[in-house]
Amino acid sequence: MLLLLLAILLFWLLSMAYYSLLTKIHGEEFKNSEEYNSLICAEDFRVLRCNEREAKVYYYSSFSGNIFYFEKDGEDWVYAGCETLWSSMGSADDYIWPYWWHSLFVRDWR
Repeated sequence: MLLLLLAILLFWLLSMAYYSLLTKIHGEEFKNSEEYNSLICAEDFRVLRCNEREAKVYYYSSFSGNIFYFEKDGEDWVYAGCETLWSSMGSADDYIWPYWWHSLFVRDWR
């Protein structure tokens, strides 16, 4: 049982490290997406996937967590869709791995 818990903890930590690395590498490309950030009042974000064709970015605040999808158009990233995962208003109630605690402690996670 302890081995299973350690394996889950290791997988969780490696997932967070991987997304932090992706954010460090590609973060500047999505940091100034002001039209999207102002729309959802994002306080921070994590790049979850980014390749030469598409990107998936998790923007979050103390009020909501949203996944934004982008597609590459030449040198620019173009908005391709959005999904609200959780909201303090109760309109969405989902989780995202490995940031599951964001939806549990909506206002107190920071």
